Amino acid sequence: ATGLRRWREFVLVIPRGNGKSALVSALGFYLLCMDGEGAPEVYSSAWGEDQAKAVFEPAKLMWDASPRLQAICQKYSKAFVAKGAKKGYWNLVSKVAHTKQGKKTHALLNDEYHVHPKPDLRDTFIKGMHKRKQALAIDVTTEGIERSGPLEDLQFGFRDAVELGHGSIEQVHEFLQVFRTSRKIMVRWGVPRDREDVVAFDDLRDLVGQIGVHQ
Repeated sequence: ATGLRRWREFVLVIPRGNGKSALVSALGFYLLCMDGEGAPEVYSSAWGEDQAKAVFEPAKLMWDASPRLQAICQKYSKAFVAKGAKKGYWNLVSKVAHTKQGKKTHALLNDEYHVHPKPDLRDTFIKGMHKRKQALAIDVTTEGIERSGPLEDLQFGFRDAVELGHGSIEQVHEFLQVFRTSRKIMVRWGVPRDREDVVAFDDLRDLVGQIGVHQ
């Protein structure tokens, strides 16, 4: 056992109206304050400024409602900063990728990747992950495999790995499909908005929980 996180990249494709923003917010606070990383650099990325603000608003509301979060981090207009010895931060960034060089990315929360026309912003932070042993990139999107662009390339990368024998695919049930490679996992969750499926949600919760699983 290495003691390191099992996955370095986690891709979640989920229908609209299923709590994506709340999930991303919770993961952001966990990775900033509860992941055991010294001076973590956590980034929420979005292609446009309006989208970037929309990504961060649910996290602000969560912080406003939680005295426990207020005790461990401080809220600013475009950032949360961990209190105490960690001195880490969770920043909001948008599409000017060339200004984001030199980062030591601990975690990337890349929202709505299907609207990114190019992979530049994501690639910049992925490159910064090599400086961390426990780095994690999380891509959360509401679009499926049919959309062209960098999201399509990302998803087909998993499919190609399976076809070449470098990965696996598991059909958990009708609405839940999981791709795995050596250090990456993609979960495609397709429960329609008008259908309540407790089993599917429990399976999804367990898979998201694997983010914290160590080798």
